[in-house]
Amino acid sequence: MLQQFIDHIDRNKLFNKDDRILLAISGGLDSMVMLHLFSEARLSFGVAHCNFQLRGQEADDDEALVRDACTKGNIPFYVTHFDTQGYAQAHGISIQMAARSLRYDFFEALRKEHRYNYIATAHHINDHIETVFLNLIRGTGIDDLTGIAVKHNHMVRPLRFAARTEIEAYASTVHVAWREDSSNASNKYYRNLLRNEVIPILRKMNPALEETFKETSDRLLGTASLQHVALENFRQLHCRETADELLIDQHQLTSMEYPQVVLWELIKDRGFNFIQCKEIASGIHQSGKVFYSNSHKLIIDRKSLIVTLKADVTNEEVLLDDNNDLYSLGSDVMQGKKISIDAFVLTRIVSTAQLDTALLTFPLRWRRWKPGDQFIPLGMKQHKKLSDFLIDAKVSLSDKEKITVLESGSEIVWVVGHRIDDRFKITTSSKEVLMLTVNSKVSV
Repeated sequence: MLQQFIDHIDRNKLFNKDDRILLAISGGLDSMVMLHLFSEARLSFGVAHCNFQLRGQEADDDEALVRDACTKGNIPFYVTHFDTQGYAQAHGISIQMAARSLRYDFFEALRKEHRYNYIATAHHINDHIETVFLNLIRGTGIDDLTGIAVKHNHMVRPLRFAARTEIEAYASTVHVAWREDSSNASNKYYRNLLRNEVIPILRKMNPALEETFKETSDRLLGTASLQHVALENFRQLHCRETADELLIDQHQLTSMEYPQVVLWELIKDRGFNFIQCKEIASGIHQSGKVFYSNSHKLIIDRKSLIVTLKADVTNEEVLLDDNNDLYSLGSDVMQGKKISIDAFVLTRIVSTAQLDTALLTFPLRWRRWKPGDQFIPLGMKQHKKLSDFLIDAKVSLSDKEKITVLESGSEIVWVVGHRIDDRFKITTSSKEVLMLTVNSKVSV
């Protein structure tokens, strides 16, 4: 097995011989065999152990076993104790999810602090099989059907080549000490149920299950790679992405054989699930319909699907006094400045409004627009609904949600960034001008 271990590392370019590797060692069979193989291969490594304080004396005995092995081998040893139960309750998650989050945060912190190049976990081919079936049961795409990657960012899996039976045989041959987690016998968790009940049945159907899965994984990885190329091609040709939004060409999307799948691949990282994508694809011509994830919203526009962050609604209304202060609403900043009519120079910059101060009633109210708003656009004599004005100006549905207005009393004096009201314009009788300028906040 040692040579297979070395060949697996070299073949998959997991790390270089002079890299420093942090091993995640629980005290169980798989991780203790990994520790033994790293020692035999004379690699540079340290050991990290987590005591989740969930199994009383058993957990303490696991820690003692790993500590003793590191002491005997003169191996750097890092250990931590977690209140896993308390963490799970505080965050409203399962014990399994809590343990996973805690241990990986701990490993990554150690990697950075002690300058290890990679973190190694002892996942083997049977873990890989279980993960694929769990993902399949929960519902997933092709990426998750590729299972546990042999290498991802700073994570490496040096035992992903081996079946559990091979690991057991090796441990017995070279006398590796290890401890069995008693909770593995319980079918309380889905992974254990698969391991104890389902996988043995599949192995009866195919005694070469592990080898078959290795080959299938290679084919799926190739298929996933092709999918990524095709998806990126679609993104480049038929999507437009900025820091604020993603626009997807409706016509090109619906011309695909499975538009809901393509859409899901494009927006799943924004929190949308596959059921939502099916609904969006089936109602793609319902202009104006909006869908939400926890962080984003998708609007069906006339020609595009528009995906943006949910609007910042922390401030819905701001009052402006007759001074030169800065005011903030959402992602916009506004500043006013009074000037005499003698210093007035007309500007047509839409981000600036020039208003007759004498016609204004302070404080001015800066707010988000709402249905029913109306004003008299500069150059017109009759009221116009703001919603109609925005349609005529061809403002997209996503940009409509960002529109704000400035009011004096009960009258809109400026559709911010678009048009002032004709009644508040500068005339030959004006004596003082209020100059208002709006800009988006810039993060530094």
